[in-house]
Amino acid sequence: MEHGVYTENSNENHSTGIVQISKNVRRWIIKNYHKRRALFKTSWTFQTRQYFDNTTIHGVQYINEPNRPIFEKMMWFIFTGVGAFQNNPTLTSLDTDYHTWNVKFPAVTFCPITTLSPTRKVDQYRLKSNGWSTPGTQWT
Repeated sequence: MEHGVYTENSNENHSTGIVQISKNVRRWIIKNYHKRRALFKTSWTFQTRQYFDNTTIHGVQYINEPNRPIFEKMMWFIFTGVGAFQNNPTLTSLDTDYHTWNVKFPAVTFCPITTLSPTRKVDQYRLKSNGWSTPGTQWT
């Protein structure tokens, strides 16, 4: 059964919504794919040449000159890349040697008013584990 440009598969599971594309549509997609790919390549080439011709980066305009040999173009490409790296070096390492005396602690420290007794906490744990509790104690 035809629906526009799509053909429903007679064996399809309607819950998945799988639709088979007709042969004409498949041919149209393939034909236009090659046209779009060629258009993209042409556009990419044009934009790259425009950039090389109009940039103010030293040496890049020599890459696009039509009467230069390919070896010289590649040489200019490498030189401009190395020059850009030397002018703006990239950090390629991470310093993990950070000593604890460089850590700044806060000037004010807040302490609770109640003191903490280790023996009291042990006693509370023993009572709690046996199912007992004392009035007024908080289990924290």
